[in-house]
Amino acid sequence: MTTHDDELIALLLGDRRRSPALGRWLGTLEGRRELRAYRRTLEALRQLYGDAGAAPRRTVYYCAISTPIGRVFVAASEAGLVRVSFRQSEASFVAELRQRLAADVIRSPARTADIVHQLRAYFAGERRSFDVRLDLRHTTSFQRRVLMAAARVPAGQAPQALVYVSGAVPQGDGAANLSPRGNTDPINIALQPVSGQGKGFVVARNLGLIDALEVSLFNLKPDTVYSVYVSGQKNPVASFRTNAKGMANGTAIGPMREVANALSSKEVTPSKVVVIEGDGAASADKAVLVSGN
Repeated sequence: MTTHDDELIALLLGDRRRSPALGRWLGTLEGRRELRAYRRTLEALRQLYGDAGAAPRRTVYYCAISTPIGRVFVAASEAGLVRVSFRQSEASFVAELRQRLAADVIRSPARTADIVHQLRAYFAGERRSFDVRLDLRHTTSFQRRVLMAAARVPAGQAPQALVYVSGAVPQGDGAANLSPRGNTDPINIALQPVSGQGKGFVVARNLGLIDALEVSLFNLKPDTVYSVYVSGQKNPVASFRTNAKGMANGTAIGPMREVANALSSKEVTPSKVVVIEGDGAASADKAVLVSGN
């Protein structure tokens, strides 16, 4: 995103007038390109948002899928995806859809098949972006502002809250009372099988005072313990037991900056991630997955 994004969003939403600095920037090639992109995004949101108050009662279809993070519910209308939720019971998910959308809710794996297919590919490490239509007619005006800004954020950003408040900093460059974020960009590592059909990926994140190593494993032996090692480390970073479908997912959190730094592709000789079967000492003959470095 550019330094002019907040002001440009406010201008398009009618919250503030064009400043001389913004006017000069909009006269550049970059400014014209960004303005066209934001107008396209706003028009798409307007078409999807529609007039919720006058809209007839809708039908929303939903289903549940098993994933490494537990059971995930997805819901979609004829217009597109309306909700993804986890750590929630089916009864509360359905009740929320009925209350928030004033819709008839029907369980239908067939109506949500495309969304489910893309989610499964994502959890298997085969997809990083999605190609599904969204139905945003139930969103509020404030949520539309957030979505408009979030649509311009590149993929791969660490989870974060994004809030746009019009006119919060009326003067200056908009950076008053702000400080740099503490976490650095995540390091993404794909895991390839030594043999068999296993697969997985690791995401290393520096969270400031502590670090996190997120591990997702797929297509391994069911109900089996696997240990994750980083070359150069004597002890495993984490150990997981797969479920009945051979999947496991977990996060190790602590002062692991040495591990995270060792995984950086910027190093001359980056370390490897090795997943072995069992919880014993690292052994090459027990390796089932390795990083591609």
